[in-house]
Amino acid sequence: MASIAVLASGRGSTLAYLVEGAASGALKAEISMVVVDRPATGAAAIAEKASIPLLLLDRKEGSSVLSRKIAEALDGKVDLIVCAGFLSILTDPLLKAFRGRIVNIHPSLLPDFGGMGMHGVHVHRAVIESGCRCSGCSVHLVDDGIDSGRVLARRRVPVFPGDTPEILASRVSEEEKPLLLETINALLAGEEHPAAAKIRAAVIGKGGREHALCWKLLQDEDICSLAALPGNGGTALLEGCDNIPMPKDEDSLIDLLRGRGVNLVVVGPEVPLVEGLGMRLRKAGFAVFGPDSEGARLEGSKAFAKNFMIRHGVATADYQVFLAGEQKKALGYAASLDWRVAVKADGLAAGKGVLLCSSREEVEKALDTCFGGGFGDAGRTVVIEELLTGPEVSFFALTDGIDYLLLPSARDHKRALDGDRGLNTGGMGSVAPAPGLSSDIEEAFTKAILLPTLRGLHEDAILFRGVLFFGVMLTSKGPKLLEYNVRFGDPETQSLMPLLPSDFARLLFDCARGNLPASLAADREKERLHACTVVAVAEGYPESAKRGDLISLLPPASDHSVSFVSGAELRPDGSLVTAGGRVLSLTAWGDDAAAARRAAYDLVQRVSFRGMHVRSDIGLF
Repeated sequence: MASIAVLASGRGSTLAYLVEGAASGALKAEISMVVVDRPATGAAAIAEKASIPLLLLDRKEGSSVLSRKIAEALDGKVDLIVCAGFLSILTDPLLKAFRGRIVNIHPSLLPDFGGMGMHGVHVHRAVIESGCRCSGCSVHLVDDGIDSGRVLARRRVPVFPGDTPEILASRVSEEEKPLLLETINALLAGEEHPAAAKIRAAVIGKGGREHALCWKLLQDEDICSLAALPGNGGTALLEGCDNIPMPKDEDSLIDLLRGRGVNLVVVGPEVPLVEGLGMRLRKAGFAVFGPDSEGARLEGSKAFAKNFMIRHGVATADYQVFLAGEQKKALGYAASLDWRVAVKADGLAAGKGVLLCSSREEVEKALDTCFGGGFGDAGRTVVIEELLTGPEVSFFALTDGIDYLLLPSARDHKRALDGDRGLNTGGMGSVAPAPGLSSDIEEAFTKAILLPTLRGLHEDAILFRGVLFFGVMLTSKGPKLLEYNVRFGDPETQSLMPLLPSDFARLLFDCARGNLPASLAADREKERLHACTVVAVAEGYPESAKRGDLISLLPPASDHSVSFVSGAELRPDGSLVTAGGRVLSLTAWGDDAAAARRAAYDLVQRVSFRGMHVRSDIGLF
């Protein structure tokens, strides 16, 4: 195993992180020695507790003496020297002996805010006083200057209104340690910097969305391993993807991810994000595509989301919030809108918590459903808002908390039956891009909804790294926001993935690390494509769903179609059986919307299971 030495001067928080990483296997090296340049430091105590050989020096001896002693102590014994808050300046003969093999972590985006005096809180005070909207950290090679060596890797963080130097220091520190660890691993593996490192990804979830994400991630040549937790019968059939049972507790999950060397976690569903899984994995050092719990509240609470929209000037419908026991007040508000309202359960309700009403009777029934436990705890609070009319469109924007990148739009079909009749579902099909969407409409959405949302996240000091999924109604008065989602949609994702460039894994990796690129990789062939997804559901869906029915052999993926599994299990004999309401997402793409639709329905004709139901009008609006 490779060997490193860590040089430290202070409390040793970074050293402690590296020691823990070495113990867990996250750090692919042994810490062979710790060097401190002042007595009674926290770093020295950490080294002694971990039984790591310790070299105690006195910085008063001067840089040249310290450097000579370090060089003599480490000569031929370590592969890399890591400066972790080491304040003494290094000189020859150490620099000469370890040229290109000494790295330092600095709490700013070098070359900005580097040099003499730029350390600790002084850096963050200077960043705030300069008015910069973003800061970050950098890992660089050490040379004979001060913070002047070649930068190997950087991560950005936003600077929020009201930040103090201490608050900003804490935010930067959360990024410094994982960045330093992954840079060490990359250098010891012979890679020039983490941006060139191979991606070892894990996708959390088990639906058609997660199958589509895994399918797309595997197209990236930078992917060297992929796991689906727990995955489904479709991900089990993907070459290069390992289905792994989801651990029952987060400590076991973290151990599993570290054991596989995972450096990117993509959280598919909304529930674990709302429950804070993204935040806890990020604190454990993983790059996570998905927001922390505060950002996830945009989907987890419709009351919170509507308040956010109004406070930050996001175009949306008028609304009021009501608690259980306020049914009379709720009816009065609905009457003021002539009963044409949407009644929404405040919490997560698996995409079924929105009830559209046009009469008093329908409003009363909707309130009874919510307050009567029809959506469990999610319905204890309801949002009633004016019923908007017009075409509904889904917009998707990646954001790393600083910049954004708009992806192709989509449109889905919610109702169970043709002609948009029947019960509301999680989605019976989708197309991408949304038909008839002009550049003027996209510009109006950006101005009225997207940019105010991003400004609001910044003003509220919410660091959001992941995808924002906007459900938008194109009204006669312009685009208005219906709801936020904080993850990719299902079945929109199935139509979206074929339209994106093949470096999708790198795109999510960079987004999760605060380094979102300015634009998508150019792929003219994909830019002109259209996609269509038809969802095949089980008998009884959405009220109930029959399970265990044998599914016919799925057609192999081609250069214009793929069968995504939404709810099916793989039996030991290799057969697939139904295991959910939405069973298959049959996706195809072509040069225009009509060609994509024809190909998708051709695919539908090639699969079957008992009681299978599809809508025949997906893509017709």
